[in-house]
Amino acid sequence: MNLTRWVFGAWAIGIFCSVSSARAQAPSPRVSLQAEAVTHSAPRGDGLRASQLNAADCRNNDMLSFPFTLSGSQGYSLQAWAGGRCENITARVTKDQQQCWQLASFTAMDGAHRLDLPVRDILYGRTAAGDPARGPLGKPAQLDPTLACETWTGSGPPEIVSVYFMLVDSAENIVGEFATWNATFKLVGPPPPNRVAAGIGPEELVLAFGYSTPPADTTIAGYRIYCDPAPGVSHEGSPAAADPGVCRPSSLLVAGGDSSLIAAQHCGSAGKIASTAKAGWLSAGVAYNVAVTAVDSYDNESVLSPVVCEVPMVKAERQAMSSSACAFSSRPQQLPLFVLLSLASFLGARRRFPFFKV
Repeated sequence: MNLTRWVFGAWAIGIFCSVSSARAQAPSPRVSLQAEAVTHSAPRGDGLRASQLNAADCRNNDMLSFPFTLSGSQGYSLQAWAGGRCENITARVTKDQQQCWQLASFTAMDGAHRLDLPVRDILYGRTAAGDPARGPLGKPAQLDPTLACETWTGSGPPEIVSVYFMLVDSAENIVGEFATWNATFKLVGPPPPNRVAAGIGPEELVLAFGYSTPPADTTIAGYRIYCDPAPGVSHEGSPAAADPGVCRPSSLLVAGGDSSLIAAQHCGSAGKIASTAKAGWLSAGVAYNVAVTAVDSYDNESVLSPVVCEVPMVKAERQAMSSSACAFSSRPQQLPLFVLLSLASFLGARRRFPFFKV
């Protein structure tokens, strides 16, 4: 009898220990996100971090790829949310989708995973107009997706949005450890310089630019110059070929115009504290319309500044060769009037730069 009790007791203890051991070895529920390995589907500007979201990311429907690992996830669902304070169940179950909006939900399984999420959906609650109860998973098919980019009303500093990855039980409670990825976004470019002047140089134009009132946008990182015609473009056969040195309004460069449509006209750049810039490799005696844009640290570009027009002069060595040839002539010759005027204008411009204080 005692032997029977001993055997039964040993068997019970063994069962208890094995169950306890199994429980001890089971991993606790956890989402581990490799935040440094988050990538974009589209090429982006140099030096731009993955966590900096801009207007192009939104307009082009860029996809963000999130690598993560799940452990202890059996019996739960993996949910992705965007917004702020989404760890609060109230923020997730209420209909205020502008606070937290769901991006994805599926049955969890332990192991390494990768989830691709559209930038438009990540920014949805910060940008989309209309019914606030409509999230990215339930938006009507007829909604123009680009509206999610155009309805952002921010114009000041970048704003913050977070993406949450969490294991959730049947009662919508978070279990174990969840992960977050924080991003900042800015969907409008800075204001362009509203004061622009041009002086002429040897096969180049020298621009002075600035603002009549310092801009409130503190993210300006540099400036880009656009020329019409573009550097290296032949004028033969164009309407202006008969008199290329006369300034005429440009159909490509218009104050307030969209700079994303004229990449081929790019002809110079300047740093963020610059007030002057050069447009080089131009043709002497040809009239060039020139405009400036501002670029922020999110690689958003402004619309075009006011447009100015000037005619670059001939390079100095070419003038010297012409003067030497004149020395051998029996008749004194003078430089063409437009060259003299260009030289005078250039020298005067050099003395006057900057044209105005900013």
